[in-house]
Amino acid sequence: PTMEALLVELAHDPARTWRRWSTIVFPGAVLGVGVLAYVRADKPDDVYCDNVDSMLSGIWDDDRRTSLRAAFLATGRPYAEASWNGTEAALEDHSQQWLSAQRTACEQSAAGEVPGSMLALRMNCLEARRRELSTLVAVLQDVDGDSLERTLDATSILQLASSCDDVDALARADSSLGSADQRKLRDELDALNTRALALQKTGKHDESAQSALKALKLAREGGHPWSEADALITLAEDREYQGRLEEAESLQHQAMSAALAAGNQAVIPRVAVGRVWAGIDPGAALEDTERWYQHGLAALERLKGGANRRIQLENGIAVAYMTHDIYDLAEQHIQLALDATANAPEASVLGEDTTWGTLGRLHARQGRLEEAEEAFKKSLEITRVRYGAGHPFMASSLENIGSIRGQMGDYEACRELLTQALELRRITLGDEHPDNAISLVNLANADRHLGDHAQAQEKLEEALSLIHRTQPGTWNESDLLLRLGEVKREQGNFEGAVESYRAAVELVRKLEGPSAFSVARHCACLLYTSPSPRDRQKS
Repeated sequence: PTMEALLVELAHDPARTWRRWSTIVFPGAVLGVGVLAYVRADKPDDVYCDNVDSMLSGIWDDDRRTSLRAAFLATGRPYAEASWNGTEAALEDHSQQWLSAQRTACEQSAAGEVPGSMLALRMNCLEARRRELSTLVAVLQDVDGDSLERTLDATSILQLASSCDDVDALARADSSLGSADQRKLRDELDALNTRALALQKTGKHDESAQSALKALKLAREGGHPWSEADALITLAEDREYQGRLEEAESLQHQAMSAALAAGNQAVIPRVAVGRVWAGIDPGAALEDTERWYQHGLAALERLKGGANRRIQLENGIAVAYMTHDIYDLAEQHIQLALDATANAPEASVLGEDTTWGTLGRLHARQGRLEEAEEAFKKSLEITRVRYGAGHPFMASSLENIGSIRGQMGDYEACRELLTQALELRRITLGDEHPDNAISLVNLANADRHLGDHAQAQEKLEEALSLIHRTQPGTWNESDLLLRLGEVKREQGNFEGAVESYRAAVELVRKLEGPSAFSVARHCACLLYTSPSPRDRQKS
């Protein structure tokens, strides 16, 4: 059986690592406001710099570490300690980078090495990074059993302190803020958008959407297209996860328009990633997917950063090429993703496990089964090292290895690995987590190949019931209805198959519209299954 890899959602706001100061020409009015913002404490620079180490007090200090660790362990998940260790290390690394950048800026100011106008922009940027860290830590403090698995990934939203070295980019963002009220609004919008993104990356999509909607309303009322673009793309990503694909696409285009109007380059790669991954559908036009890929790549080159977005783009276009059986280009882009991982300056770069999983899928489609198994094993080991043994993300790699064993004809080994994956998910996520349906579907595929169609139908019905309880009216439910129809048809239960196919068609019509490619694909199942000439004609 062919098992689809469970691709981990990546996220990172592109950041720039350095820029020559001498190439910048600044508008005087912008710098005047920035300087006033910097000399806020009426303290000499040497005194201010002496207090740098205490500037993260209450945000990231011993008390906060103790409190956050207790919250992680209180989830009761078996991988809580490992998740805490990885998350703590990422937060500590980011905090130390921030303190170092803050200390350097202070020392340069005290020594008169950098003009005050340039320093003002940098110090304001560092203050924004400090608030960003504070917002993320506050979200992590509310960790629960469902969000725990993604806490380490959530640290990737933290922009590098080195992004504050890019003074020309800071000046562009600052140029739209003329008054003190506009700057206050910008800070409020930044907090809302950061909170929305942090919630999204921990899997709390409903709360994330609420925060993004609040930011969107405030940005539009205040005439702030930069923050409007940030809110729109976060909301689009939430809607995509929730299966509201038409709404997600509309929001993506709105985000692109707002980003272009405001010069918010960081939003463009996020839009491009969404559109490229939409292109993995067999009915999507490959030319459109390639065009969005180029848009995203060009924006990342202008930003001089964003390894995580680059990895997302490369994996997305690779899977799109795989969908169209263009395997040589798929392999080229997988290698580009691996290169981006190896060359990334970000400490929190994600996606190497995903990329090896994509390579395994490619080799499997090409019939290179031994190479596919090695790639999936590599993905499993990377996941184990990054997230800790027993983390639910490992289930996906176990299933992929099992799928290869099945394609090699060893269905008993396949079923054993798939059973391990299901047990891991149930232990780590609980019996009612929708991801358990993935394992049940894969086990059903193994049962079908072993000729046990009754067991396959039982597992699919269990998966369908779970998804109906946890994710009703979604693409997952329509896919399960389709699979259930196939198993019924294979057992000669044509009436039952038609009933499942009809339910799938009606659900897809609601999700994607009556003329979508997916509706035609589902109708084709009715065409070849139903004994009724009327059904076949209608299909």
